[in-house]
Amino acid sequence: GNAYRVNNQLDKAIQSYSRYKELLPDDEVKQHKYADKQIEACHIANEFISSPLNLEFNNLGKLINSGNDDYKAVISGDGMSMVYMHRLPFYDAVYYSVRVNGEWSEPENITPQLLSDGNQYVTFLSYDGKTLLLTREDEFNSDIMVSRLENNRWSVSQPLSASVNTKYWESHACLSKDGKTIFFASNRREGPGEMDIYFAEMTSEGEFGPAKSISEINTELNEDIRKRSS
Repeated sequence: GNAYRVNNQLDKAIQSYSRYKELLPDDEVKQHKYADKQIEACHIANEFISSPLNLEFNNLGKLINSGNDDYKAVISGDGMSMVYMHRLPFYDAVYYSVRVNGEWSEPENITPQLLSDGNQYVTFLSYDGKTLLLTREDEFNSDIMVSRLENNRWSVSQPLSASVNTKYWESHACLSKDGKTIFFASNRREGPGEMDIYFAEMTSEGEFGPAKSISEINTELNEDIRKRSS
């Protein structure tokens, strides 16, 4: 079913998932739900295919795209700033570029400003391009970090409050336009599934308060992919 789905043979994928469900024991509840979700996704994909959007993709050119991997780009809401990952021989660097007269500027390696050891990965850039969220990852844990642009220099990244970062895996975060609400994924135990989506609101002290699960979205399945960004 998965093989048919990724090759856009959606009707065959639906048939395969349906057959898979027939072969599953009734007590394999999680797998039944997984198959149902895949079938639903295939039906939605068929609807999109029947009403295609006219999209145009443009390569950003050699100034941004190098011979090494350039990935995980995030752009500010005003479209004037971009931060992305650039793979160097010995570490993954964080690069920063701004839009000047309609063109992207020479990228700047801001990894030293963040004091990253090559283990921090871009995940979100605020609407005004002045607040950057990253994940600091190792083999066992991922925490959400924040850096702010002040006087044309990015601050040393700092971990968010303990209500956001736990001993579990936190990743793929974003902020509301006013910066007062954060949404992120975590596999903490209180969630219904593996990776679930949470939100937290900023208190009067300037820290994010208790994180709450978004029950309308979270399921027993994965609402995020728990994997290393590299």
